[in-house]
Amino acid sequence: MVNHQLTSDNLDLTVNSFENEDVIIYLYDLQGRLIIESNHQLTQGNNKINLNHINIQSGIYLINIVGEVHHYQTKLIRK
Repeated sequence: MVNHQLTSDNLDLTVNSFENEDVIIYLYDLQGRLIIESNHQLTQGNNKINLNHINIQSGIYLINIVGEVHHYQTKLIRK
């Protein structure tokens, strides 16, 4: 499960992981262009991840978190 909060130029994610694993976070626009790629280590339970200094326009984006075992996906809307 992934929850997110977008402020002016920061994206805060909370990822509930079932086990320890390395993940890559991808942020795509609706045209499929990669905006952000970031590597992280998740531990079992809730993990807070902060992506700072992202500069995205208004629109809809897709967040994909790809791990060794699990894959999480959610939609992000920038007003």
